[in-house]
Amino acid sequence: MRDQELGNDGRDKFEAIYREYYDRVFRYVCRRISDVQTAEDIVQDTFFIAYARKLDFLEYAQPLAWLFRTAGNKIMERWRYMRQREAESLEEAEPGLGQEELRYELAELEQTALKTLGREEWRLVKSCYLYGVTVSELAEAEGVSEGSMRVRLWRLMKKLQKN
Repeated sequence: MRDQELGNDGRDKFEAIYREYYDRVFRYVCRRISDVQTAEDIVQDTFFIAYARKLDFLEYAQPLAWLFRTAGNKIMERWRYMRQREAESLEEAEPGLGQEELRYELAELEQTALKTLGREEWRLVKSCYLYGVTVSELAEAEGVSEGSMRVRLWRLMKKLQKN
C-alpha cells in the first residue's frame, strides 16, 4: 500500500539515485574486496535492500551515506561467512594439524601486531576482526559511540598496514 503512495515518482527517484551512485558504491566495495564478482554481488545486495526499503530510503537525507553503510555491513557479513567456512573446512580436513597450525599462526600474528599496537588496541582489533564481535558491541563495552569505534578500528588497521 505504501508503495503506491510514491507512485512512479518513487521509482524514478530510486532510478536516479541508482544511476548517480552505483559507480561510487562499486568503487568503495572494490577497495575493500579484491574479487570483482563478489564486489558486484555486494553492490547488488545493497541496492536491493535500498529498493526493498524504498520509502524510508528515499526520505533519507544522505542516500550515499546510507548506501556506503549498508555496503560496509554486507562486506562484514561476507567476511564473517568466509571466516566461518574456512574454520569449518580446517576442522574437517585434519582436526589435529589444522588446530596446531592455526594456533601457531595466531601466536605469530599476535607477536607481529604487538610490535605496532598496544595490548588494548590489539584486543579491540582481535575482537572485531578475528572473533567477530560487532562494532556496536565493542562500542557499548568501551562506552563510546559506534562511529567513534569504527574510526578507532579503522585507524588501528591503518597503523597495522603501515608496518
